[in-house]
Amino acid sequence: MNLSYIERNKFAILGLLILLAGVSSPVHSQCLIVEKGQKVQLKSTSFANPLPFNEKKWEKMKPEQRDVLVDKLNQDIQGGKVKPWMNLTSNFEITDVHNSPFLSWYTLKATDGTYEYQTTNYCYYDTMHLVRNADVIYNIQKGDTLGVAVQGVARIPNNLKVGDRIPSYNDYMIGFPETWTKSTKEAVKAFSYTTTENKVGYYQDSESGLFSSGEFKVTERHDVYKTITHKLNVSQHIQNLTINYYVAQVTAEEEVMIGSKPYKAFVIESESWSRGGLVRDYEAENKKIEQEQQAKFDALISKQVKWLTKSGYTNDQGYAVSYKKEWFVPGYGPVKIEVHDSHGAIQTYMDIVL
Repeated sequence: MNLSYIERNKFAILGLLILLAGVSSPVHSQCLIVEKGQKVQLKSTSFANPLPFNEKKWEKMKPEQRDVLVDKLNQDIQGGKVKPWMNLTSNFEITDVHNSPFLSWYTLKATDGTYEYQTTNYCYYDTMHLVRNADVIYNIQKGDTLGVAVQGVARIPNNLKVGDRIPSYNDYMIGFPETWTKSTKEAVKAFSYTTTENKVGYYQDSESGLFSSGEFKVTERHDVYKTITHKLNVSQHIQNLTINYYVAQVTAEEEVMIGSKPYKAFVIESESWSRGGLVRDYEAENKKIEQEQQAKFDALISKQVKWLTKSGYTNDQGYAVSYKKEWFVPGYGPVKIEVHDSHGAIQTYMDIVL
């Protein structure tokens, strides 16, 4: 269930970096510094974190022991010693720009030809509104629609200072229910019978309640069971909630280069919290069977959640936490992003290349 940041936000990543700038100087009365016809390339590099799988004692390690290994992994990634598991390059063009003192917008379109992507982003009263996908996103595989996703809008003011907080926004995903029928067996009592015979031994008298040894007439009851089969209807779907910018703050102000020009950028460090999983419902004629099946499933999920928490994949609230560092240029948008997984290991680098 724990997919990489790239896989979980394939289009979200593209949209988030799509406040693409022109090379012209900004006008004070204008919010955006974009230019119609601007062509920009987005490069993304992703790395895998093998530590939880390769380190046999990872679950039992103390946080500080894990941090030492993660720091070493990050140093190797930064030093080019670790090969990325995926490189993604995407090309875009700004096809329309409207710039005004109060409400500005531009339309961005993918030009790779391998997929269709177009969105319109806005600047309203000097606040950037990053719309990754304005419409519902359908998850379609081999012609089947498996689910839908709705992505929230990031709102980042152009006028920032160190210490400012950035408001959060949510992404939702839900899979369409998948149903099937399974069979489950149950042992039920068919009938009972009794036998009576004389036995020698140490027994309790049924009338007096006293124990003694000797010869007794012993009557025993025998229950006979038979196995019956129940048909059980199962319905299952996946749901996920991601809280972007759960904690987000401007931590620094730096100068970055866009093409050949320097620009002021604000460094935004944030946490994203994500929680999801399977939801399963059972239906049968025998309500006891439904309850037993649901209890077994809940116990399995609970065991998995405990393991994820113990391994550090999720926090005590059951959310997977990822960490992000962005370089935000006012009127332009994020020009560079660095994503870390829940353990602090570098997961993804994203850069805009003009």
